[in-house]
Amino acid sequence: MTTMPPDKPVSLTIELDAELLNRIQNLVPEVKNWPAVQEFGVEVTWELIARIALSRGLKEMVPTANPESVTSPSPPSSGPEKVSSPEPEPPVTTDAGGLVQVPAGWSLWRESEKIPLPQQEVHDYYIRQGWDRWWGRVDKEVISFYYSRAPELHGVLPYPDKGPQGKSILIQDTPWGPGHIIPHKW
Repeated sequence: MTTMPPDKPVSLTIELDAELLNRIQNLVPEVKNWPAVQEFGVEVTWELIARIALSRGLKEMVPTANPESVTSPSPPSSGPEKVSSPEPEPPVTTDAGGLVQVPAGWSLWRESEKIPLPQQEVHDYYIRQGWDRWWGRVDKEVISFYYSRAPELHGVLPYPDKGPQGKSILIQDTPWGPGHIIPHKW
């Protein structure tokens, strides 16, 4: 019979062979480039990566709350794994003009909405590239980003300068094409 762990965090020690440790080490640079890690200044350690891998692996192995639904893990691969989310992304579709139909939750910035003065040059740069300003929510947080529904414009380079806090534009790859996120306090 298995007992549930206590309600507070528990330390877990495991032994890793050289291959697994090497795979964790190889993920450090990739995770350091994640927009959320850069935005919040998270320190990327082996422990953090192992925790992410454990959490995502458990979600993949037990996609629902039903313990009987445990599946066998996938066979090991030779490089860093990209774990898919338990819920598939909606299909990417285009309209009659070939423009990408964005997902629910992405809202086009209206011309009547003010652009914060420190972001005006960023805004002008993306408008010149044919991109639009959008906003959406991530959990309880509102983010502003630039995106083009025209697939042929998805190769635009990010705004080259840094903001007042020394932060650069963050690139978020999505099934609908890249979004260029404006860091908070720009």
